[in-house]
Amino acid sequence: MRCSIKLAVLGAVLLAFACSSNQAPSNETSIIESELGTNCTTVTFKNFLGCLYRFGDFMAKMYFLDVTKQKSLEKFHKSCNSMADCIENLECHKDKNLTDSKTMRNACETLKFFVTDFFTCLEKIGELKPEPQCFKEWNPFEGFNDKEKNQEELCKNMMGKDNCMKKLVSENCGEEDLRKLYNMFKFAEVFKQCDASKL
Repeated sequence: MRCSIKLAVLGAVLLAFACSSNQAPSNETSIIESELGTNCTTVTFKNFLGCLYRFGDFMAKMYFLDVTKQKSLEKFHKSCNSMADCIENLECHKDKNLTDSKTMRNACETLKFFVTDFFTCLEKIGELKPEPQCFKEWNPFEGFNDKEKNQEELCKNMMGKDNCMKKLVSENCGEEDLRKLYNMFKFAEVFKQCDASKL
């Protein structure tokens, strides 16, 4: 029940921001000027609001994402696929501060890595008995959710508390998978300032 309320409130807040924008039109005409790009000319106020609401729902679901559970990863990956058009629509909006579509795009690109290139490694670690506490508590999406997190703290813990995932991945999956994981973080916007060589 609390989760449903949280999603509803978040969606309502985002919709309120959209409706109060001074740049928002009151009809079904395009909200994007044609000179902003051909992919933006068909975005209307109606479908923009729809995408904005789905964006709120998407970001709320990210909070509950569990990278150690296959079903959780697959469900969230489907959400990413369904949000592809919306990401473009949100990026087309003239008020870039209204949404954080870059965060959504980065989260989806990171998730794609986990359900494809890195999934075999996740399975190997997940099958360890007992399941490592480090793996159970690891949340690589923490930086996407909490903008108030200190950058130094995010970098320090992107591989788990005190980077405990480094040893788990190296010992159970090999150095190649560890390198892939480092590269993924290197290209994620929220971790770009982190120096993987110091981990």
